[in-house]
Amino acid sequence: MFSWQGDIWVGSSAGGDTRRLTVHPGNDITPKFTPDGRRIVFMSDRAGSADFYSMAKDGSDLQRLSYEGSNDSFASISPDGKFLLGSSNAYGRGNLVKLPMSGGDLVQMTRHPLEIQYSPSISPDGRWILTRTPTS
Repeated sequence: MFSWQGDIWVGSSAGGDTRRLTVHPGNDITPKFTPDGRRIVFMSDRAGSADFYSMAKDGSDLQRLSYEGSNDSFASISPDGKFLLGSSNAYGRGNLVKLPMSGGDLVQMTRHPLEIQYSPSISPDGRWILTRTPTS
């Protein structure tokens, strides 16, 4: 699965046919399968700002999961598939956020006024979150 020219595609790692799952003027990026493999979560700016979206693995049942007026980025899914991790400028500078897989309000996880955190990754046991910060 990959994003190309603003849409999400699936294909075999062995090569062969690929299939386009999204067709929209907005940018659909950073697709990831849920741990159970039944859904795909991704970011899209199809409604203006970048928000979290989910769809069935065949491209059906598209659901918008977040409705912030900010720019969000999606990085990972918890091992149990219950929440998504990313970053957002909804609270000022880039802060880590999590979002229930069912959608709703972003939950702010960091609150540092000067540092920016992004690309959170959760450990396989769900106990630790690693993040990146810009270097100067």
